[in-house]
Amino acid sequence: MGNRKRRLIKGILAGAAAVVAAIVLGFVVLYVMMSRLPSQQAELQDWVAAELGLSFSFDRLDSRFGASGPEITFHEASVATAEQAVPFLYAREAAVSLDPWKLLIEREPTVSTLVIDGTRVAITRTADGEFRFEGGPEGASGATDLANAIPLEVELRVRDSQVQYFDEVSEESWQFDDVAVSLTRARDRIAIEMAARPPEALAQRIDLALEGDMVEPVAEPGRWQLYGNLLEVDLSALLRLVPGLANFRVSGSGDIEVRIDWSDGRVVSGTATVALDDVALPGASVEASYERLALQLDWDQVADRSWQLVASDIELNRNQQGWPRGGRVTLQLNNDSDGIAQLALRGDFLRLDDITPIVSSLPRTEPVAQWLAFAPRGDLRDVEVSLRRRADAWEYSVASAYAEFGFEPVGPWPGLSGLSGGVRADERSGRVEFLSSDVRIDWPRHLPESLDMDELRGLIVWREGRDVVRIVSDDMLLRAGDTAARSNLELTLPLDASSPRLDLAARVSAIDVNEIKRYLPASIMPQQLHGWLNRAMLAGQLRDIQANLFGALDAFPFAEGGGQLRVTADVRGGELAYVRGWPVASELDGELELVNATLRGSGSGRLLDNVSDNVEIGIEDLRTPVFTLRTDTTGPLSDVLTLLNTSPTIARHLGPDFARLQAPGGTGNVSLDLSLPLMDRASFGLIGRLDILDG
Repeated sequence: MGNRKRRLIKGILAGAAAVVAAIVLGFVVLYVMMSRLPSQQAELQDWVAAELGLSFSFDRLDSRFGASGPEITFHEASVATAEQAVPFLYAREAAVSLDPWKLLIEREPTVSTLVIDGTRVAITRTADGEFRFEGGPEGASGATDLANAIPLEVELRVRDSQVQYFDEVSEESWQFDDVAVSLTRARDRIAIEMAARPPEALAQRIDLALEGDMVEPVAEPGRWQLYGNLLEVDLSALLRLVPGLANFRVSGSGDIEVRIDWSDGRVVSGTATVALDDVALPGASVEASYERLALQLDWDQVADRSWQLVASDIELNRNQQGWPRGGRVTLQLNNDSDGIAQLALRGDFLRLDDITPIVSSLPRTEPVAQWLAFAPRGDLRDVEVSLRRRADAWEYSVASAYAEFGFEPVGPWPGLSGLSGGVRADERSGRVEFLSSDVRIDWPRHLPESLDMDELRGLIVWREGRDVVRIVSDDMLLRAGDTAARSNLELTLPLDASSPRLDLAARVSAIDVNEIKRYLPASIMPQQLHGWLNRAMLAGQLRDIQANLFGALDAFPFAEGGGQLRVTADVRGGELAYVRGWPVASELDGELELVNATLRGSGSGRLLDNVSDNVEIGIEDLRTPVFTLRTDTTGPLSDVLTLLNTSPTIARHLGPDFARLQAPGGTGNVSLDLSLPLMDRASFGLIGRLDILDG
């Protein structure tokens, strides 16, 4: 090894030895300085006041070398600001950590960390909504105000402490134990972390973190982020604790984790993960409980006036029914200076019944009132809804599969339930497919009873042209018990507000008379006609019913032309109690025809207890109904006399002398022509002829 290399190595070793010696000497100096601190208590208090800008008092102090450098621990310490003599913090211990390098090199003690153990703090929410630290620094009303009392670049830690919170509005008091706080304040940033054990009535554990810009002046908005995690929280107790939500009556318990970012005074994004049990959202008209509600909510401001809300990993159980797990729903809203400009909704699955309790808790606007009135129910899958405002109208599109869909009857609208199928539509065209079973129609305004269908299948399509909207259905099938109906229709809706036109063809296999009575539209026929039909029609069946309607609907029932309604049916086994006190017309077989407002029927049957092959019935105008009956019957003369004497309507006119007549034998042929105004049955007309053979 050359002399030059030896000299280089010796120089390096000498330099290293000098550095080590300086470090050792420095720590010796630090040790000596630290060992002398307990005897310099007064000087140290002055130094702390100058260094931290706070007034410390303590019973005694210890000094030692910690992991982060020299530490000074004050026992039974109190803290006050320079302006206030009354301490705002009391602590079992308060420790400061010094920056070792500044102390060693610059010979100037600099605090890097302030640790407070076992303190108690009281916070009050005043009647005007402000927060006040009891005994705190002058003017300190929040976390950032208190942070301003802590010098820059000093980390504050609070451990094993207690916070007492009192709300002057609700007069409730809460005590938080095992409080741990970490506060770091740089020149333009502040970070606060807090963990605590709240009262059992509130939650099991609370963790909070707040970080943001310390913009001068502090009142100016900056960028902030809030994080919170609550374990086994009671929602009703939490809402009583949060300003502005004390009157929002929601109950339930579980875990909640939230993160909120806001900038320049506006929330720009947020995430909430909830897993709650027995959640109740009572409203003015609905009270409902969710056995389980778990999901993640992500809220983002995608533009200046637009935002997006995403609910994912949805787990919802209500009334022992659950949503498919892992569902996702996205709602996007774009606003402009005139309000909502565009709305888009997409969802894997929506159960409308479970949305109603949420809607009921919203302010009572017109859409909310309509939702609660119709009370929609059913399951929607693969939902896509879009609304876009144009200069003179709204553009929309909707697509979804639906199952067990329905709603309540409201005003002129019928109520439906049990519908299944799919829909796809926009403002120009659309289609609805029905693949339904166990369908019910409730229409109290027109039908006295519910209309139940075992099956409803078919397709309805519509398209808007230049002048009209055309709605078409092809081979719609409706089945109820042994009754099956098929129909085709085309409905034309002119855009100039003139009368719609309908072209309908329907065919019904068979239906029992007693079923027909259930669905007579009481609201659109005279009350007397409705009552008479219900009493008169006793039995029978209509078969091979064919109905055709075409024409302008405002001309219905087409008394002046403009269209036609024609319904034909075969009657089998009919029974008709057409006049009280007269024998029931039975064994009626024949044909029935309705043309516009005129009803006619002909065939055979048993009338006046005799068989007739020539029976004609009718009502010339259903709007002013007059029932007519014409028939010829032949039977024993004695039966004819018995009928005439026991029928109140006839016997009253024939008088008591006629009752003395007897017919030991012979045959009677009776011709009957009855006219019975159903609006005034006392004004009936009856023409009868009796022919006697061998009497």
